[in-house]
Amino acid sequence: MCFQRRHSSLADCRSVIDEIGDGAEEVDLGGRSIAMRAYASWFNFKGADQQKSVGVLSGGERNRLQLAKVERAEQSSMHSAPAQSI
Repeated sequence: MCFQRRHSSLADCRSVIDEIGDGAEEVDLGGRSIAMRAYASWFNFKGADQQKSVGVLSGGERNRLQLAKVERAEQSSMHSAPAQSI
């Protein structure tokens, strides 16, 4: 059974890489395409840690995972917003 913890947007039954990437193989950062696994490693999720179930992560790992998701969402919204003149 998969559930989300209260006050969290993390699904316990998903893997770290699935939670960060939401099915995408790459992330666009500043016009550069970065492999999702490389992006996850920037938040210290390397190798087998990327396949861990979110439900078994420590509090610190969950915080890093949430940060990776927030950063990715912010980058996506920055590049999809139209440029405004100053």
